[in-house]
Amino acid sequence: MNINIYLALVLWIFFCTIFSRAAKNKKKVFCVLCALGLFVVLAFRDPVGFNIDNTRYYRTYHNISNANFKTAILSRDGLDSLFYSIEWLFGHLGVSYELFQIIVAAFCIYATMSIVYKYSASPYLSVMLYLGLGLFSFSFYLLKQIIAVSIILLVYDSLINNKRTKAWILQACAVLIHDSAIVFVPVLFCRQFLKNKKVFLLFYSIIAGVFFVFRLRIAEVIMYLTKDDYVGVYQISGRIGGLALFIIACFLLFIVSIDYKKKNLSIDTDCTNELVYLSEKEGMLLFISATALIIQILSSYAYAYTRLNFFYIQFYMLILPNALYSSKIKHMSKNMYLLLKIIVYLVITVLMLMQFKNNIGELKTGYSFMWEMN
Repeated sequence: MNINIYLALVLWIFFCTIFSRAAKNKKKVFCVLCALGLFVVLAFRDPVGFNIDNTRYYRTYHNISNANFKTAILSRDGLDSLFYSIEWLFGHLGVSYELFQIIVAAFCIYATMSIVYKYSASPYLSVMLYLGLGLFSFSFYLLKQIIAVSIILLVYDSLINNKRTKAWILQACAVLIHDSAIVFVPVLFCRQFLKNKKVFLLFYSIIAGVFFVFRLRIAEVIMYLTKDDYVGVYQISGRIGGLALFIIACFLLFIVSIDYKKKNLSIDTDCTNELVYLSEKEGMLLFISATALIIQILSSYAYAYTRLNFFYIQFYMLILPNALYSSKIKHMSKNMYLLLKIIVYLVITVLMLMQFKNNIGELKTGYSFMWEMN
């Protein structure tokens, strides 16, 4: 079917926006309808189309289905063992790869849209970022990583609700599905550094400096641990790209939008000894947004960093809408706030147009459903 799936999805999102306006719970209806459209496109796609990785996943699934359990979990020297264990289980239960693809799509879209529904100040903007930043595009053929990325969203949800044991279990599952998910572990430790603004900035500056100084050596370690030596063949420009500039702008906007709270540390109410601190939700998003910025900049020096980006950059679906619609930003003058909104939506439009133009690899040849597979 020779259609531009991104244009079709944008039209569907526009329909969801119009239809949900008449609903009592506009946000919920919008998120459910968007989730339905995204699920249909992702779940019923041609399982071996769009990219050679899909063919590899298709063959691997059938090979593991016919193998014993030990062979399955050791297929990559024990790496990503949970993913291959799940494939082995589904395969031995007689589940076809097409049905497995549908189940994975359901989980990924549920994780994404549930987080958008719970924590986004503008679900419409979040969904457009989901498309414009290429997160949905890569769901078509980064099967293992997109499952791990979706689990990380649930890790964030658990942390926000103070369910730290659940968060650690989910984090472990994400790492066992795709080893690069270990990059999100610092978020689980950063809680103690988030309350004090000065301590946070000092801690983060040290981490950022270490990563930048040893960026190439760290990239070599990433390639060694993930056994993906092929990433070294990519040529890197050594310059900051447009996506990094977008992340920098969003990061600065988010910092400005945060309403830092103050707590008097002295019994004497006349004393000005105060602690500037963040809420845990804002602190985690600040840490995540800053880390995404570093990873994106480092990806200009070593391609290995690009594989880590999705675990953090997906949270800009929350960071940008929450910053734009925060009370502090909305209290700007009407003309300034209107200009800011126009700029944001123009940038999102440009990101979407880039998706229309590039369509991520083989998607430019047109979308096809699984029943059209040769």
